[in-house]
Amino acid sequence: MLSATSVRLVLTLGMYALPSGSFAQAEYTPDGTNWFALPGKVPLTTPFGIYSSGWQGLPTGANGDYEVRMVTFNSGGAVNQVSVYQLHLQFK
Repeated sequence: MLSATSVRLVLTLGMYALPSGSFAQAEYTPDGTNWFALPGKVPLTTPFGIYSSGWQGLPTGANGDYEVRMVTFNSGGAVNQVSVYQLHLQFK
């Protein structure tokens, strides 16, 4: 896609969810060192569903071929399992 202007993160969550306030977020790196957020955060707190961050503007300079990672933030105080079955970055 040459001229994407919006991006969102969509994920499918299984039976293991995390405590309230936990989320997933996609990030990209233009230089292999510094990571920047792509779309908004997706909660990881309700099991068995498909969740989306909603469409957001693509950050300036993010249109290109970059490495992308998904990060999760666990707001709980203990190690927990989370079951993310699928995740997709969608561009339009």
